Amino acid sequence: MPDYIAKMIEQLKELKQRLEEQKEQLTQLQAQSDQEDEVLKAQIEAQANIVSTIQSQIVTLVQTISQAMKDAGVTDAGALVSAMV
Repeated sequence: MPDYIAKMIEQLKELKQRLEEQKEQLTQLQAQSDQEDEVLKAQIEAQANIVSTIQSQIVTLVQTISQAMKDAGVTDAGALVSAMV
């Protein structure tokens, strides 16, 4: 597999880790009892936007990796699948 594809797969793994961390932060914010607090609402909205942005980045990166693998003639999609799991 070409190095540039391996690097993109590594980026995908890192993004997935960041997504999990940001989701955890969102869960913690949502668990706070004062949901009527405007500051807390703004923090929750901002954190939800971060989660959404990372999810979009993951989808885009998976599509890019898939196309790069196709262009490079890589037929073993196992590396991509294992990075996605």
